[in-house]
Amino acid sequence: MSRTKKEPTPASVTVSDKVREGLIKRFAKDGNINIGTIDTHFSAVTRWLDTGIPELNWAISGSSDKGLPFGRIISFDGPEQSGKTALGYFILGQAAKQGAVPFLIETEAAIDPDFAAKNSLDTTQTIVIGMEKKPVIDDVFAKIAEVINTCAEAGSPAVLVLDSLPACLPNDDDIAKGYEGTRAAQKIRAIFTRFLTTLATNDFMLIIINHLIQDTSSLHPRLIPRGGTGFRHYLSVRVSLDIKEYLRKNKTNRDDYPYGVIVEGLVEKSRFCSPKRRTRFQITFAAGVDIAMSIFHQLKRNGIITTTGAWYEMNGQKFHMADWYDIYNNDPGIKEIAYEQYSEEKESADMANES
Repeated sequence: MSRTKKEPTPASVTVSDKVREGLIKRFAKDGNINIGTIDTHFSAVTRWLDTGIPELNWAISGSSDKGLPFGRIISFDGPEQSGKTALGYFILGQAAKQGAVPFLIETEAAIDPDFAAKNSLDTTQTIVIGMEKKPVIDDVFAKIAEVINTCAEAGSPAVLVLDSLPACLPNDDDIAKGYEGTRAAQKIRAIFTRFLTTLATNDFMLIIINHLIQDTSSLHPRLIPRGGTGFRHYLSVRVSLDIKEYLRKNKTNRDDYPYGVIVEGLVEKSRFCSPKRRTRFQITFAAGVDIAMSIFHQLKRNGIITTTGAWYEMNGQKFHMADWYDIYNNDPGIKEIAYEQYSEEKESADMANES
């Protein structure tokens, strides 16, 4: 007895398609279920924020053409004076330029309009939410939820920077019961669990400025971000910042006050590319994050800019450091070169050549 030959499924309609259509019918009445594919799933990132620094974009997203993802929770952490707040203000400035509403929740009552303006923050357009009383964790995140809902109703993309998480305290009952550290971490994890779906379904980005604290539970003490491992689990991107060099006009006299710093960002976690990528950018105390000099250091590290004695050279043109800003501002091709260095196409070609 011969078996009936089964006709192959047409390439245009796969078994996976039929199964998915069947599930959609079965769960049609369940408003809590969203069935799709990776490309069409509701939580896929459809909008990115260009930080303006190609190497920082690449370290976070794997491509200089992307950057920070909307619909996700991001953390900048590091020791004191490592550029966390300056970078947060800078990102809000970039958000305003790219059509997103910038929000700042200030929990430390330490905002300085002059410092904020130097770091590219638009002080007239940024919506600042200050806490009249001590910033309790529950209240702070309740305010963030209201901001998300308000922006969703208005149909507007938004970026919110919380500066900072360690300043958010547990309530009086938790403190009285001695649960200050543990209970705070538990609440942060519980709140983030509720936030994930809301964030993923809206063009909203939550950036948390966090500090490093001593991990006393380890035999080898180390610095970890506030909130414990549970907090880090909910992050899509976590960047640790640290100062690698202080900039001084007169390097022969170390008593001179520095005018800026070179900050190194180590991407400890990224859901979009391989982690542990490093990026460097420059912050000057007079002007904040300096895109022109950050790109200069990037091009120099990658051999596009070379040095000969006191001269620098790029594309056959010799110049002194004092001339760089004029060269950068008058030649849009420089920024294009910087972005092209970390494009997805170039990285794929480099990996193919290595193999």
